[in-house]
Amino acid sequence: MRAAGASAAQITAVIPHFAYARSDKKDASRISLGGRLVADLIATAGVDRVLTMTLHAPQVHGFFSVPVDHLTAIGVLADHFRADDLTDCVVVSPDLGNAKTATQFARLLGLPVAAGSKMRKADDEVVIDMSGATSPVSVRSSSTTIATGA
Repeated sequence: MRAAGASAAQITAVIPHFAYARSDKKDASRISLGGRLVADLIATAGVDRVLTMTLHAPQVHGFFSVPVDHLTAIGVLADHFRADDLTDCVVVSPDLGNAKTATQFARLLGLPVAAGSKMRKADDEVVIDMSGATSPVSVRSSSTTIATGA
């Protein structure tokens, strides 16, 4: 639905961070799919295409009834970390859902990859169980706790 007299042939919504991408599943009764609702609102507003970065999950593409260009900064991030000494480093995926991305990042850096089991204790507290880890794991995040099981 276009505004009368609008001169744009096509409207692209540039959304650097689609905050509703985490609302991608119904994990309890009466919990709505907020991401789908916002995608529908964007399409209803007349957007022809969406340009966004680093969606929370691949299925978020399916929320939109218009084409989605999903960009990622994984190559730029790998370039940044290549300048560091990565001896004895491991790329750790917090859960199996992110293992594919972690594997891609690890390949770009020539590093091994590991995956943990993530539990969200609160909005600002996450515990990653790394049971089976053969050595201590450290993380550069004050809101994440790593349990090695050791």
